[in-house]
Amino acid sequence: MDYAALRDPWVWTRIGSIYLLVAVVAGCIAYMGNDLGKKIGKKKRSLFGLRPKHTSNLITALVGSLIAVVTLTLVLIFSQEARYLLTGIDRLRAQIEFYEAKVKELRHQVDQSRIVWGTGQPILSGTLDPHVNPDAQRALVLNQLRRANIWSIQRNNDIAKEKREDFLSTDSQLLEWDEAELDRIVEEMASEDKVVGVRILAARNCLYKDKVPVKLELMPVTRVFQAGEVVAAHSLQPDNPELLREWYDFLAQIRETALRRGMIEINDSLGGGLTSEDFDRLIEDIKRLQGPGKLVAVATTDLYQTNTLAIRVEVVPDRVGHTAHRDLAARRGR
Repeated sequence: MDYAALRDPWVWTRIGSIYLLVAVVAGCIAYMGNDLGKKIGKKKRSLFGLRPKHTSNLITALVGSLIAVVTLTLVLIFSQEARYLLTGIDRLRAQIEFYEAKVKELRHQVDQSRIVWGTGQPILSGTLDPHVNPDAQRALVLNQLRRANIWSIQRNNDIAKEKREDFLSTDSQLLEWDEAELDRIVEEMASEDKVVGVRILAARNCLYKDKVPVKLELMPVTRVFQAGEVVAAHSLQPDNPELLREWYDFLAQIRETALRRGMIEINDSLGGGLTSEDFDRLIEDIKRLQGPGKLVAVATTDLYQTNTLAIRVEVVPDRVGHTAHRDLAARRGR
């Protein structure tokens, strides 16, 4: 109820006028009905074959009905709200249903509008080697695009998991690129004499289950780690009850070292690709230690700024010097 409107004197004037008009009209009708009833009673007339007494009662009832009809008519004439209430219920119900459907649709749109990639956001990065024939170079770029497509599928499926919806198939093709731009990249690499970084960027905002138009970008890069170089080392004790915490501390140390040396992180590219199976293997190696040891992360290939961090982690005795980490890890792994 709009209580503020009741403070307006005009509102009270209008309400008073309606009440007065209804009272006057109803009183006049009642008076005329009563007078008519008396005349019919005195003359003992009958309607529709009724006895005079019943005729008088009928007149009284008809007058009462007439008062109600006239009162309602006057209210409808002078009150827009009453007219809307009487004639607009179905229309109001239809409007409510329309707006409920609209709200449901908007909620669905908001739910669907999860941004997977923002405009200009890097999806994947890597490197291209010089002195590679054009066909092979094109195949290398296409392989980068395939990896970016797989990453896009994974990002969409992460959202699908939250929404409890069907996953996208692993062979879905989300990425779209300009073949002319791909040819330009291959042509530019033909004149290069050093390793060049390549980034795959989202060309626009991409929503959940959207196609992902991308653009390719070449950039100069420098080598950060040589193949076999120690990226990080972390001391540990085989009887430490908090080995899991030590493991996560070590992973954080690897990432921080890579960032400090200049590697560029894109979508967890500095996670090292390490899995729970790696952790289980390392736990077994730690149990075989005869005293203090170290977790040692070694680069498995030359790593440039735009590369994904490719490492192998080994457990070595603490007595092994830093310069021997590389050779020992290489003998045990790659």
